[in-house]
Amino acid sequence: MDGFTSRPVLTSDAPALLEIELAAERAEPAQHFVDLVRIREELAQPGIDLEQGSIAVLSGESIVGVGLLQARPAEESWKAGLFGGVLPEFRRRGIGRMILDGLQDKALALRARAGQGDLPGELMMWVGGGRASAAAFAAAAGFSSRRYFFEMRADLAQDVTTPSVDGIEIRAWSPADDDGARLAYNEAFADHWGSTPMTVDRWRTSFAGSAFFRPEFSRVALADGTVVGFVMVAEFPAATEANGHRTGYVDRVGSVRSVRGRGVAAAMLTDSMRAQRESGCRYAELGVDADSPTGAGRLYERLGYVLLHTNQVLGLDF
Repeated sequence: MDGFTSRPVLTSDAPALLEIELAAERAEPAQHFVDLVRIREELAQPGIDLEQGSIAVLSGESIVGVGLLQARPAEESWKAGLFGGVLPEFRRRGIGRMILDGLQDKALALRARAGQGDLPGELMMWVGGGRASAAAFAAAAGFSSRRYFFEMRADLAQDVTTPSVDGIEIRAWSPADDDGARLAYNEAFADHWGSTPMTVDRWRTSFAGSAFFRPEFSRVALADGTVVGFVMVAEFPAATEANGHRTGYVDRVGSVRSVRGRGVAAAMLTDSMRAQRESGCRYAELGVDADSPTGAGRLYERLGYVLLHTNQVLGLDF
């Protein structure tokens, strides 16, 4: 494209990627606040191959648009999340389409390199509530809506009581519980849309290895010494700075099938909410599949969570 060049994203590009994220939030507020630490963590996530699966578009020496693929292991198909953006002042010049076309070519190559060239492929794009331009761009490029997710918030000023569950111990997460929590996640989310099993590496980088993970707010449930439930909580300083108050974000919550319906999730969540409140958090937030097979949204409503906005996942088959 005349006037622009492209190359793979480098780890040293993190400040430029941060500026693209901040500019998107200024243009279309979606309560998505990031900082340099978070950008660098995202670039180092398992499934991201910067050399083979990313594109940075430059005007002169400055990055004006970026796109990345994050491959997700699956047995029956090859899937990848697609992330990126273009500085608002450079939109409507074909840069976004240039990035998307390039990433589709890279997805084909990555699928073949993984020995899965004969499997169906799917690119998935997460679009936050309020990002109308991203939704319109994806639709124009042939993406279709695959799923909706509700972002919910509970005011921690309310007093919640942690119920006891016979035969279940609720306690704060510890490193010794980590792999048990991962295995419980893989079982609990096996019947959830879009979920793929968490490897040790992916689980650790997402939670215990992240600067944003809060073990003091996270919980596990045990039955006879085995982890059967988990609540994994993060906190983002960039959101605290932007909003003027602290929020605990419940990143994952679940329980294995054998203990569902006994109040295990409610016990873990309420105990976590108490810890967040006592630490000075004003709110707790979480996301839930609008069509969750466990009816999780109803549980969260009973615990005081209310709808903030709706996000969607759009997909493109290839």
